[in-house]
Amino acid sequence: LYLMLLAFARPVPAGLSEEKDAERSHEKFKGVLNQFRVKCQLGDASENLGGVRVLMDVLWKLFTRRKTFMENEKHREIMEETVHKTMHSDNYYHVPFVESIIEVLTDLCIGSDNRAVRVVQDLIAKELLLTNEAAAVRRRPEPENDLNPWADYAIDVDEHKRHIEKSKRALAELFGRKDEFTLLKLGTLAFFDPHDRDMELSEGVKIPQVLWMQSRAQPPRFACGTYKDDVAQRVGSKISQERFLYFALVNLLGHLCADRHALNSKMILEHIPHFVLKTQLIQDETLANAGMKFTPTGSKIQQWVLQQPETESRDLGDISDLSGLASHTALLLHGLLGQPPFTDEELRSTIIKQVYLDGSRADDDDTVFEEQGPFLALQEDHLVGLCHMCSWQLAALAELCENLVEFRGEAQPRPQVKFTDYCSALVSSLSKMQSKLIGLGYFERFRRDLTLKNQMTPDYTNIYQIEHLVTIFEKMHALQKKHPAITTSLYLAGLTDVCRVINKCCSLSVNENIGQFMNCFSEFLPPQAKAQMRGEKIVGEHIPGGGEPDKPITTFEVEESEHMEKVLVDLMKTSLPWEVEETSQSESLEKLANFVLVLLDFVSLNDSALAIQAVQLLSRLCRRRKDFLEAIDDIQLLAVGDHDKFNSLEPWVKECDRVIDRLNQIEANAEQDKWYLKKEGLEHYAPEVKPIDWNQDDL
Repeated sequence: LYLMLLAFARPVPAGLSEEKDAERSHEKFKGVLNQFRVKCQLGDASENLGGVRVLMDVLWKLFTRRKTFMENEKHREIMEETVHKTMHSDNYYHVPFVESIIEVLTDLCIGSDNRAVRVVQDLIAKELLLTNEAAAVRRRPEPENDLNPWADYAIDVDEHKRHIEKSKRALAELFGRKDEFTLLKLGTLAFFDPHDRDMELSEGVKIPQVLWMQSRAQPPRFACGTYKDDVAQRVGSKISQERFLYFALVNLLGHLCADRHALNSKMILEHIPHFVLKTQLIQDETLANAGMKFTPTGSKIQQWVLQQPETESRDLGDISDLSGLASHTALLLHGLLGQPPFTDEELRSTIIKQVYLDGSRADDDDTVFEEQGPFLALQEDHLVGLCHMCSWQLAALAELCENLVEFRGEAQPRPQVKFTDYCSALVSSLSKMQSKLIGLGYFERFRRDLTLKNQMTPDYTNIYQIEHLVTIFEKMHALQKKHPAITTSLYLAGLTDVCRVINKCCSLSVNENIGQFMNCFSEFLPPQAKAQMRGEKIVGEHIPGGGEPDKPITTFEVEESEHMEKVLVDLMKTSLPWEVEETSQSESLEKLANFVLVLLDFVSLNDSALAIQAVQLLSRLCRRRKDFLEAIDDIQLLAVGDHDKFNSLEPWVKECDRVIDRLNQIEANAEQDKWYLKKEGLEHYAPEVKPIDWNQDDL
């Protein structure tokens, strides 16, 4: 695999003929990688680690090779800050070859069941962030294992003495010198130029820096362009390939932390300063790009948008902006929001399970509101911004999909595969982010807070509804029906993730009915309980009304309640769970039938993951009444005064659970060791020796 991939790898082309040859070789290069990807995704991941390690060896070669010769001594000095800040990039191999390997590694981090593959994540993270170059080059075939900058590098006694005389920690720095030469650092130095403050002042724009190495700058938008260039100024210009490479690296770092891989997240965040997370990753790269409009380059849609007087260049994005927003959202999702101290989404039911008398939930994630909240990179306003960004961006992408089918009454040609793939990657990242926000309870919390403050304006109402998810689901279906060839893995993955988050949104409809049920329930509470719920202090034992309920709990009185009537009307109607109350029965039936047809079309696309999610969503639509009845049956009712007790005991409960998990793991390890001993038959060979005591002479 190593020799075959390197046989197809080509340096940066110098002319048109070399560029054509590089394109042909790149297609063969990707063909080998695709065969390897299929092999790894079908087999046992632990049995394919050797192949993944070979792929990392190829990445070591392609990502760190320099075009010009560099002496060994100079190579060992490039990690010094005064050297690498002024050293320009000098890439040798063509960028698409490196990007293709990084994309395959990203795919291998996620298995066919849409779960993270821990053994692959661990191997890639170790090779990318921990393994030094001196150790990695020894694995290469001859003669590269001997002809490298580290082959003749040794630490002798004289060098020991020289470093000891300098300072107390000089010896530790001497031994740790090799460990600085990691793959991520060397590749960043080889492919990205230094961040130039003078250029930033001369151009008058903020030059974005590399997240994990602030001394290096991200590539400009266009090849041979400046950082002032935008989409409107250079329509049709060639986008810098290094820009796609950088976003692919960000995406890989995000997927190394998928499914709450806390160790990898900690290692990655050690390379990204805290202030960079808050200002650059969260604010500049993610939230500041919310609402951006994307159009295919050279299309009639782009020409029409550019002609509009209200169009601002900063709001227009190209295919690289699709990739950038998707990759940064993935890193934010998996590296921060999906890690402790935030609650595990899978351990918290989206449907209400614990509720106070006033109808508020007792199991919301309170991470950003607790004592450690101010020290987190993600704050409450950031989470609110993420909720808004997901809604705005998904609505804009739905409009884009509609325009790709038909624009201003004219049918549109099939868009480029690369455009639809990157668009699908962004849809997938946004869907996962919204699913996480819903799963942790922030989506419902912010909507409830706006309602209580009477600030639910029409704009906020649109944000905190799920119609935009249904719309983009249907528009992506219409695009696929118009152009049946759009069945790439990324497009199907985007549909799968949208299908999954719509399934979760069905729980929000159940929660709305539970809220109405709790409002009805509060009408029948005794006056003492009502006073406690309102926060009133009761003096003495005498309560007006003698403590009897205001209403008798009878079937007639319950059905007469306005809140219960809304629940019954909603559940009696044959419709989609998120249908608005004013929709007539005939319209509801038509929308339900159309949505079911969309799901059945997706089942027929011969993609197992999408078919499973479509069938699960279909079954969820059929059992929304059952979901409500089961939720009411299982709900735990807490007194309003239990807020403080519940919140104060929650850390103790979590700590007890962690201790129990550790004890269970120790017991499991002991049982496994016992099984190994029994399997090896060592107990039959253990000699029986009498205990030897000390004798008087020895004492």
